[in-house]
Amino acid sequence: AYFVSGSEDEFANLMNEKAEELSMNNTHFDNASGLHSNNNYTTVSDLSKLLLYSLDDGDFKAIFTSSKHKTFNGLNFESTFYKTIKSHNISNNYILGAKTGYTGEAGLCLASYGEKNGNEYIVITANAKGDHYSKQNHILDTNYIFENL
Repeated sequence: AYFVSGSEDEFANLMNEKAEELSMNNTHFDNASGLHSNNNYTTVSDLSKLLLYSLDDGDFKAIFTSSKHKTFNGLNFESTFYKTIKSHNISNNYILGAKTGYTGEAGLCLASYGEKNGNEYIVITANAKGDHYSKQNHILDTNYIFENL
């Protein structure tokens, strides 16, 4: 946030401008982290618009669907989604990429992209019960949706 715009507040302003551009009419960003704030809110519909837009960028899609990514300057990132399914022995037949999220207020959340029978899908889940250490209901819910498409 500081590198791009000089402050987190200014970065949040850029995020809100992009949300408006994408017709995310029920979204307002108050910070760059997604941590709880009464002025930080969205809907699953709006998040699906953001993910659909983001997947059109080939670099984003490649990183989003990778279990690990190394940046041009040598930083290594590991997907929390892939790490979580591995550590909790969760099978995954359809989800190609996902962003996990959790706050006490929002519960377990997952923004995911997958494919089944040659069709691509975006599935957004929110407010699943649990936390980082419990049963991973956000991923299990998404798997259930894909299994029953």
